[in-house]
Amino acid sequence: METTTRTRTTGTRTSRNIEDLENLNVSTDTIEPGKRHQIVTPLEVNEMLQNVFKENDQGGLAFLDSPFGNANKIIIQPTDIERLGGDDKHDRETEISSFGRVSHWGKGNTEYKFEIPVNIYKEVEGKRELQTLARGNGQYALSISGSVAQRRAFNVSLFGWELQCLNGMSGTFEFFKVSHKHTKNLDIRDMLIRGLNSASQVYNGLNNDIIQMQQTPVSPEQVAKFMHSGIMNNILSGSNVKEITNYYNDLSNPWFRNEEQTAYRLFNACTLFGEKQNSSEVKAKLQSQLYWPLNDAGLFNLPVGIKYPSKFKFLNSQPVQDSGLVDSRQVEISESEYIEIS
Repeated sequence: METTTRTRTTGTRTSRNIEDLENLNVSTDTIEPGKRHQIVTPLEVNEMLQNVFKENDQGGLAFLDSPFGNANKIIIQPTDIERLGGDDKHDRETEISSFGRVSHWGKGNTEYKFEIPVNIYKEVEGKRELQTLARGNGQYALSISGSVAQRRAFNVSLFGWELQCLNGMSGTFEFFKVSHKHTKNLDIRDMLIRGLNSASQVYNGLNNDIIQMQQTPVSPEQVAKFMHSGIMNNILSGSNVKEITNYYNDLSNPWFRNEEQTAYRLFNACTLFGEKQNSSEVKAKLQSQLYWPLNDAGLFNLPVGIKYPSKFKFLNSQPVQDSGLVDSRQVEISESEYIEIS
């Protein structure tokens, strides 16, 4: 098999097949683990994933979404995806295989993140029903991240891709992420089942988020408020605003499906900008933290139970408590909020 060329951009490298991972594994730095720790390399993660997805005769991971008698069978199956639009003038991906893509960064490529497109099926009375995202214009995807230098926990979560430009977006329901410290009893199959089992309860939340944004028109004043809120909270940079605004206002832009200036278009103008950034931190912010400035600008209603981070700065708001929380909608969000398997 011909090896796909790895891309190297300011410390970020992308693997798109097993040959890429094998070649990168040779040059990846590791540290000597402690007695209770286990170093899991991207190559080992891929091997564990392949074993998990081989369990089902149709190539997927199957489990019940509840312990009760009316439980539904959920099947998670890797799949190939292709971009639905855009143009050929920019150096952007046009497809992602069921292998997914793996980003590596940090000194010695010690940090990594898998992004794997998946179909989600619900089996009802023996028939499989594909669970669609963004009215069929989006794709669910599995995210797995870790560090061979033990700088971060091993995490599993679910997010979505907008197929028009293959830029990623997380939902407001982020608490189905499963975290595991780098200990010797790491079981990726158990993490996937427990994490995706929880995700199966709320994955439609991402779909609901998108539909709400698609139905929300935006005024120029709200665009300005959104940008202001995003900059104040270090989610956007002032240097980002011109390019993002140009994407949003260009009604003939081929990276969007239609000309409607909605909250969804504004969200995707940001993630379209983020997709070409080299920093994994910048990409993560633009995938998962835009809901708060959208809400601050009156463009998105947060679902019940979803709170702002405690350090979020509201437009024209003053602190009301000594605790540092500036609004009753805020809450401290820490790793303990996630499902953690010890």
